Amino acid sequence: MKLVFKRNKKTDNLRQFRSRLDADKSPTVQSYRTNRISQTHPGKRSRTGSGGISNANSKEAPRVGGVKRWFMLFGLLVFIVIVSAVVLDVNSKTKIVVVEPANFSYYPHTIQQYSDAATAAINSSLFNKFKLTFSSSNIANQLKKDFPEIAYATATIPFVGPTPTVHIQLYRPAAIFISGNGQRLALNIYGYVIANASALTAKEQGELANVSSSDNKIYKLGDQVLTSSNVAFVATVEAALQAKGITVSKMSLVPMAEELDVYPAGVSYYIKFNLNETDALQQVGTYLATIATLKQQQKPMPALYIDVRVNGRAYYK
Repeated sequence: MKLVFKRNKKTDNLRQFRSRLDADKSPTVQSYRTNRISQTHPGKRSRTGSGGISNANSKEAPRVGGVKRWFMLFGLLVFIVIVSAVVLDVNSKTKIVVVEPANFSYYPHTIQQYSDAATAAINSSLFNKFKLTFSSSNIANQLKKDFPEIAYATATIPFVGPTPTVHIQLYRPAAIFISGNGQRLALNIYGYVIANASALTAKEQGELANVSSSDNKIYKLGDQVLTSSNVAFVATVEAALQAKGITVSKMSLVPMAEELDVYPAGVSYYIKFNLNETDALQQVGTYLATIATLKQQQKPMPALYIDVRVNGRAYYK
């Protein structure tokens, strides 16, 4: 026997009412947020940094903060530029330090002249006005070009301060050249005129080989009068003779002949040397052997000259 139970409508209604009641009680926070959102204009809502929702008035604060940040960055950039200009700037005025060669004291040019030339070299290029692009080699090369007496030059800039220091090393005079018109010029080891002989003391001039010529050409600073091999030859001959106690009173060049005539003090003859032969000591040795032989054989000394221009041979008159 089938029992058919009819659904109780009151029971169904009661269940539906309880479900709606439970749904209304649980989303308390949701209803709060919904109410907040409903109070804000939909088109002007914006999210805050903490994840919440802010109204349109809160937009003004970030905009002001951004402007301040840009002003701070701009100010920092200006500060860096000013500091860089002050710290990295190079002063065109220079401090000159001249290093003279040992046992010599001469100034072909004044300190002010060196300083003016260094200043002009710095001002010749905008790059030299800043430490990061300053070219020491360009300054040094220009000074050596302007002043032939400078053997070495260098320009340095201190880490703190804008004034460069230029160190100048002068050439050591190697010989005194006396021209046919009376010029007395100090030559360096390369045969270039580095100063007038008057810039040296009498003692300094006496310590150098003095060589004369009948050449009447007018020479100026920087001109090459002799080759470096000629200067070395002249200096070697005088030093070798002095080492043997023989004082040289005069040394003379014979133009177009590559000949050096040396006049020892206290004798009537002079010695003919060949400048084309690089071995000056061998020719000096030939001369010394010749006079030693003449003395040993008790023969008279030559009255005019002793010629040692041919290797290993001596001719006299």
